[in-house]
Amino acid sequence: YGNVLQSLLHTATARPDGNEANLRTCAFQALATVVSSAPISSLPLIQQMVTQFLISQLEALQSTPIVNSDDRMRQQELQGHYAAVLQSAIKVLSSDQVLVFADRLMSVILQQSAPILATASSRPPTPLSDASNMDQSSPSTSACAVWEDLLLLMGTLIAAVGEDAVKYVEGGVAPVLAAALSGAYHLETSLCVMAII
Repeated sequence: YGNVLQSLLHTATARPDGNEANLRTCAFQALATVVSSAPISSLPLIQQMVTQFLISQLEALQSTPIVNSDDRMRQQELQGHYAAVLQSAIKVLSSDQVLVFADRLMSVILQQSAPILATASSRPPTPLSDASNMDQSSPSTSACAVWEDLLLLMGTLIAAVGEDAVKYVEGGVAPVLAAALSGAYHLETSLCVMAII
């Protein structure tokens, strides 16, 4: 099992031809599937992969220089892939195993939400009657997709830690949810649904 995880991680993150023929996307999808069906004996390995690799990769995305729109698209795509694998891992791990890395992961999620929060606070609310001008007044679809991924990951993490999630709600989650439901994003129905769920 460990060799399969290692091979998929390498294919997803390190192969120079990862962008060809959707190889990277398929590798991340396979990794999420393998993680979600992990045998109980492999859960410590999953926890180690999360704490030593996946969260570090998600953190590193924050410091990746963005020179052009291709760089931004690649960063957003990787954020989504890492979020999906992390969700799969959190769902199979016990609450005690998740608590080991929960604070660090929530910190990363909130850091990655910060630029989106800044965008939401600088945009005037979009009237519902103005849906025809949505392209001009609403954030980019890719930015909303990233935020949806982060909201799903946040929700999965909060559900996994149970009562210990109170500190997250009091410490930064509430503004993220409020921004997702704000007037700047209310035309993005899938984003609003993620915030509510």
